[in-house]
Amino acid sequence: MFLRLCCSAERSPAKAANKSGTDGAKTDAKISDFTLLVYICGSDLEQKRGAATANIAEMLSADIPRRVNVILQTGGSSKWRNFDIPSDRSNRYAVKNGTLELIESNPPVNMGSERAFASFLKFGIEKISCGTDRRDFLESRRRFLLSASARTR
Repeated sequence: MFLRLCCSAERSPAKAANKSGTDGAKTDAKISDFTLLVYICGSDLEQKRGAATANIAEMLSADIPRRVNVILQTGGSSKWRNFDIPSDRSNRYAVKNGTLELIESNPPVNMGSERAFASFLKFGIEKISCGTDRRDFLESRRRFLLSASARTR
């Protein structure tokens, strides 16, 4: 699942550099013009065929512009094939310079649950996305949903 957050403001790098995960991991992921949230549930497709790590490998090999954040959450597989992703944790990473930088490591969650997904969205909006006003974000979301609705008619 891919989610997109568009932003135009930038928070100061000093504030962004002070973010840390629950296990103390820090990242230099800073607020960008554009943030892509990627929620990756490994499931049996990862365990049997390595499908999720193949998708992660594609992201790591992509030429991601400097002012774009790519943030992903992993979980839902009893075995990950690559990148030292633990099956007993639900981790959040920043894709930076072809590597996964740990932002936050949490206990395992049911990746199919609404609560886990909502937690990731909240994390992306509050800690990673741009510093624009919440009303701006909601208005942007409303316009996106309206345009998507118009395309499906």
